[in-house]
Amino acid sequence: MPFLWPDGFTRVPEEPWTKQQVDALALNYDTVENHGWYSNLDHTVEQIGEYARRGDILIDYSGGTGILAKRLLDRLGAREVGIIIVDSSPKFPRLALEKFRDEPRMAFRRIRYLNDESRLERVDEVLGPAILARVAEWYEFLSVYHEGVLGWIGGAEKVTGAAAPEDVFGDRLEIMRTAMDRVFNDAFEFGASWTYITCELRA
Repeated sequence: MPFLWPDGFTRVPEEPWTKQQVDALALNYDTVENHGWYSNLDHTVEQIGEYARRGDILIDYSGGTGILAKRLLDRLGAREVGIIIVDSSPKFPRLALEKFRDEPRMAFRRIRYLNDESRLERVDEVLGPAILARVAEWYEFLSVYHEGVLGWIGGAEKVTGAAAPEDVFGDRLEIMRTAMDRVFNDAFEFGASWTYITCELRA
């Protein structure tokens, strides 16, 4: 079964940049994909390859010509996972469109600069409400920061100098889960957009 984008979502928007000639600068930039520097993407590619599930949509923010996207497609194989390349410079996603036009799991968006507000569009403004996050996954993410979020229950070690009692951890997690269930009204998913970075200490 082919990958299906959400209802109303268009892979290639009807915008002038999608019909421009491919820019020479973008072609030159695209040749760096084989540079050794891009080995820094190896860990990210493996993480996403292990995590991504059928029906997921990945946002490649500042995705350029699709260097990361190509590696992800190779890693994912035939898995039904969508990838959206989002970039503020039209010349780079234009080349990405040329490269992946016939790949139904790829979509393309340009981030515009809003002159009146002196800022770039946010991801949610570019994509709309189509991208959803699972409440359970968001809870797992937040639960790591239980001391920062609910340090007033049992005290924060950085402040008091002593670790909170073990039973306090369970109380914090229960409060966080209950709060999320109320905020999201027991929904399975909610509309969201964010960026994450995974870092490791240099050996």
